Amino acid sequence: MFVTESLKSKIFVLTDVLHETAGYMNVAFVLVDPVSEEHDALMEKAMERLVHIAIEGIADIGNLLIDTLVMRDAASYADIIDILSDEHVITSDVAEVLLPMLEFRRTLMQDYQSAHAAKVLKFVEHASYIDQFADQVTEYLKNNE
Repeated sequence: MFVTESLKSKIFVLTDVLHETAGYMNVAFVLVDPVSEEHDALMEKAMERLVHIAIEGIADIGNLLIDTLVMRDAASYADIIDILSDEHVITSDVAEVLLPMLEFRRTLMQDYQSAHAAKVLKFVEHASYIDQFADQVTEYLKNNE
């Protein structure tokens, strides 16, 4: 494996962003009553943005690893998760939770005028898996120097 220090630095910056985003997601989840159908519109948009940042961060890290380590090409955002799981960068349980989030990207980007509160809240509730993703990527890089 040939991973330069520059690439590791980029990935570590992105994993820090993911940890920070997951932290904000945890705070947002505590502030929102998940049982209530009524959510503050501003909070809903904030949670959508957090999910979007997490999706893009995961995709950026995945693409950097896939390109650098000459893994098979990803045909979609969701395929990034499959490849990282197949290559044992992340565990299957993390992949199973994050896959629907990355599949949701298209909806989030193309149907942005619609409300997606229930789905977004589900992703926010699973913020710990974003932390696990970042930790597993970091561990993979450390173990495969």
